[in-house]
Amino acid sequence: MPSVTASQESLAMSYVPSFLLHKWRTIHDPPNHTSVLAQLGPSFCVYRLGTVIPCRITSFHAIVGTVTPSIVDNYRHAGCHPFEAALCLKVHDAYLKLEQSAGLALHALDRAQARGKESVVWSRAEMNILRKFLFVVGQRASVAWRRYAHHSGRGTDVLDEEVEAFRKVHGLPNARCAWLFSLHSLIKTPHWGIPASASILLRDRAAYEEDMRFRQLAIYETPHRGCDFLLTQSSLGLAEGVVPVSSRDDELKLGQDLNMPRVTGGQKKKGAQEVPLAKIYTVSPRLAIFLVHVELPPSKHDFSDGDLALSDLPPASTQVTYVPPLSPSAIAFSRKDPSEWTPEDIQRESDFRHENILDGKVVYARLADSMEVAIAKLSFELFMQVTNTILNKNINRDEGTWLVSPTKL
Repeated sequence: MPSVTASQESLAMSYVPSFLLHKWRTIHDPPNHTSVLAQLGPSFCVYRLGTVIPCRITSFHAIVGTVTPSIVDNYRHAGCHPFEAALCLKVHDAYLKLEQSAGLALHALDRAQARGKESVVWSRAEMNILRKFLFVVGQRASVAWRRYAHHSGRGTDVLDEEVEAFRKVHGLPNARCAWLFSLHSLIKTPHWGIPASASILLRDRAAYEEDMRFRQLAIYETPHRGCDFLLTQSSLGLAEGVVPVSSRDDELKLGQDLNMPRVTGGQKKKGAQEVPLAKIYTVSPRLAIFLVHVELPPSKHDFSDGDLALSDLPPASTQVTYVPPLSPSAIAFSRKDPSEWTPEDIQRESDFRHENILDGKVVYARLADSMEVAIAKLSFELFMQVTNTILNKNINRDEGTWLVSPTKL
């Protein structure tokens, strides 16, 4: 039987929070069962290059309530600048609090699903925390973040120019310190303040704003017990359904149609760009969170079948109860034809559309608001589409490819 090496163990837990990994532990037959997996006790089925590798739960440090050790163990290294080491610890402490708070929100979701409920209720404060957590875990596995997490990050592309400019402004000793400083600021800054924070790298601010303002959170459940989502290195923030942008005109047109924020400053990257229409986060074997673009206009673009691989997903549904209630005039414009808007209505609509201000306050800062998010059940066909999407994004890439399932596939 293959055993798990230290490098495999480190790889498997590098970018997956331990409290999430814990959910994929194998459920075995009764204790008198004599199979090898049953004798191992709680474990995971890890698929690596087509080989099933049984792993003890302790091999993954997968204990609920503990932080993923990669921030300190992987980001800090011998010989690093003292300020780097200090920043690693600050990021670790900030991320630990974020992960624990997000874990509580996801526990409420697990509890609602286990009880057969069709929705989960979060406060807006909990939703803000969950959104930030999803952004961080998704970005941590990205090429750009991994480069600065584990290496000096030196190169020749636009990102280096931005990081170097950021480093000089904040008086930091090197590029990696600049990235860690930005990451710590992102975790500590309130959800609604991130897009405008000068303490965060511009591209991360723009990416965060795109998710915050233009992607609606939707929750999907597998069709029945025995159908399980896979956990992979990229299934936390997996981009699916992309619109290729091959020219400046295409980029401007798409940006206008999708009402997307534009990154300003610096040079544009050469070559085709892509805009993901949805991001997938498998948060348990039975549940996945999608961030779906809210202003996707199918009639305005000739999307191919590949672009809209998951276009038949049930629509996202969130009911918001404002606490305290809004004033009668706050959203009066939404009940009128635009031709009947008064100057006050025009101003309120503009404030809401461009500044996210509702009743004189940034809507994301209304922390007591109650948000009831529907839990939609996927058909078996859609479940297989999501599973195949995850597989196709991961399989046959390199020897680091791995998949985790609570049962043998």
